[in-house]
Amino acid sequence: MTRIRGSLCIVGGVASMLAGTTSAVAQVSAQPASVAALPATPAPASVWPVIIGVAALLCVLAGARAWYARMRRVVASKEQAEALSALRRREAEDALRATERQMQQLVHSINAIVWRRDLGTGCYTFVSQEAEQLLGYPVAHWTERAGFVEGLMHPDDREWVDGYSRRASAEHRDHTMEYRVFAQEGRVVWLRDIVSVMVEGGEARELIGVMVDISEYKAAEEALEAAHAQALAATRAKSEFLASMSHEIRTPMNAVIGITDLLLDTELTAEQRQFVETVRSSGDVLLNVINDILDFSKVESGKLEFERIGLDPEQLADDVARLMGERATAKGLELTCRVDANVPRNLVGDPGRLRQVLLNLVGNAIKFTERGDVAIRVSASQITETTATLRAEVSDTGIGISAQAQTRLFDAFTQADASTTRRFGGTGLGLAISRRIIDLLGGRIGVESVPGEGTTFWFAVPCTMAGSAAPRAEVAVLGGMRALVVDDSRASRMMIEQTLMDAGLVVHVARDAEEALASIDPHAWPHVVLIDEGLGDGGGMPLAERLRARAPHPLAILLLSSRPTGAPVTMERTARLMKPLRRSELLEVLEKIGRPMVAAAVPAPAPRALAPGRSRAAHVLVAEDNPVNQTVARLMLEKCGCRVDVVANGALAVDAVRAGRYDLVLMDCQMPVCDGFEATRRIRALPAPLDGIIIVALTGNALAGDRERCLAAGMNDYLAKPVRRDALADALARYLPADARNTAA
Repeated sequence: MTRIRGSLCIVGGVASMLAGTTSAVAQVSAQPASVAALPATPAPASVWPVIIGVAALLCVLAGARAWYARMRRVVASKEQAEALSALRRREAEDALRATERQMQQLVHSINAIVWRRDLGTGCYTFVSQEAEQLLGYPVAHWTERAGFVEGLMHPDDREWVDGYSRRASAEHRDHTMEYRVFAQEGRVVWLRDIVSVMVEGGEARELIGVMVDISEYKAAEEALEAAHAQALAATRAKSEFLASMSHEIRTPMNAVIGITDLLLDTELTAEQRQFVETVRSSGDVLLNVINDILDFSKVESGKLEFERIGLDPEQLADDVARLMGERATAKGLELTCRVDANVPRNLVGDPGRLRQVLLNLVGNAIKFTERGDVAIRVSASQITETTATLRAEVSDTGIGISAQAQTRLFDAFTQADASTTRRFGGTGLGLAISRRIIDLLGGRIGVESVPGEGTTFWFAVPCTMAGSAAPRAEVAVLGGMRALVVDDSRASRMMIEQTLMDAGLVVHVARDAEEALASIDPHAWPHVVLIDEGLGDGGGMPLAERLRARAPHPLAILLLSSRPTGAPVTMERTARLMKPLRRSELLEVLEKIGRPMVAAAVPAPAPRALAPGRSRAAHVLVAEDNPVNQTVARLMLEKCGCRVDVVANGALAVDAVRAGRYDLVLMDCQMPVCDGFEATRRIRALPAPLDGIIIVALTGNALAGDRERCLAAGMNDYLAKPVRRDALADALARYLPADARNTAA
């Protein structure tokens, strides 16, 4: 630049000098005419070359001057660019320094150790000051001593951390590790090391990471694990306590209910029978309370188990109605059950749990209804080829529930009337259990009520289909038949009318005898008449006789009874059905007695009994340590026609099976010397055919898993105490048919 400036100065001086010479020549040329008029003097011959040279020089100097100006502009532009570049460089340096300060502030403000490590040397090239604050060691120890951090690691972590980090670095993979190090004062610090691998030229060059102190998190995690273990231990203790309480309560309850059942089969005066029935009903109430508490404990502990098996909604509703019918009749209530015709019968679900919920709702309806009726209705919606939503409603004409009480109705230990003067008992657990069951089944449960008018509880659960259902044949069989329904209960009339209309019958209804007689068209007499035997003014039988006498054709009569009458059906084409009516049973009877070609009477269903023949002389061994329950089991079995031997523990049961020929063993699970589980395992280890004897658990254990435990031990079935005689008879009929093996002579 200095040379350029010097050259420009020389060129500028020469140009200035030539410019002066040019100016002088111009002045000479411009002299006045007087001077020009002087006598001319001849010029020397050498002037023209000089003039030509001067002109050429002037041209060169003019070009140099232009070049000089251009160069000055170039130099000025370059100087300006250099100045701007220097300014921008200073600004960039200032910004970089500011960024570095910010990054340093950020690194030091982070409550973690920020570090950089060279993989070639293995040394840390940068470590934030948090390292000294967290662990107490100077930063220089990290950067100047190779393997310093590895020396701080817990011996149990050192090897795996080194191996894992080497593998991750070789694979160019970012990774996170949690390990323990020792601080300078000796305390253990948990670190979470988050590492990024920096790759250059296809090779890992260095690691950058952040170490976070997670000691508090690990302490909380360990406390949580300890609390979880403690909760599990408490749950186990609770389950063991419930199992023990179940056994201890059910064992004496078995004696109370069993003895009262046996006592009711003996000759008693009216007063004695009333006393015994009071004891039995009180025992039933106590048993229901126990079952509610045990079921609620299962709900709370999450041990409710569900099945997915075939579900027939009609059979489910009919079973519940039949089970609760006696209670409704005892209170003078009409219990009806209706299943809509479009409800599929080939569903898949848990019939046991749905039956439990429906029984609870019907039981509550009967409890809180003083007069009127209780109605069960089952319907279906959203029916597709694979799914359907099943809805059940239980309506009553009881006391109703206020809007305020409805908000807490499904809470545990809560009742609509919690006052000390409440008229109705109960634990307040039934609805809470029902709601939990329906929730776990993926459904909904609710209530609609008007105080003083009645209540409707409902639930809806999604179900799947099991194949395609067979079409109903009632319309084809009974279609066009005319029927007259005479019943003083409006709910019963409506239920029967709708059921018969769904089956294709033409139905008329009446509430008493006079209305029935007046409603008959002389030209279109009914083919069948359904009459409630409990009608006023003499009952239903006189009305049946009057109708039979007036009818122009043989009239079929179906008597509907709420209580067993014991009176035989003597008239032709007449049958009797017990309320609450089963839809399938009703239509089957109508098909038999309603057609003119069928003239035989339909007998009332006979009570369940054991299979006839040799099973009545079956030889049964009872293993039970409680003397009272020994007596109850022996008397029940003898009532069923069995020969009975009794032993007091499992070891004696094994010896008895080894020495004798028994058809079945009733095995208590909790006994001294040898419990029922061990005794069953020993029996199964005996040589054939003794190892194949039928063993039925007879135990007070009724919690979730008890049945499975009995079956896993090798037992064939499970009966929970207190055992009803009909349940025992069912088990005997199931396992001791007429051709039972090893039957004693």
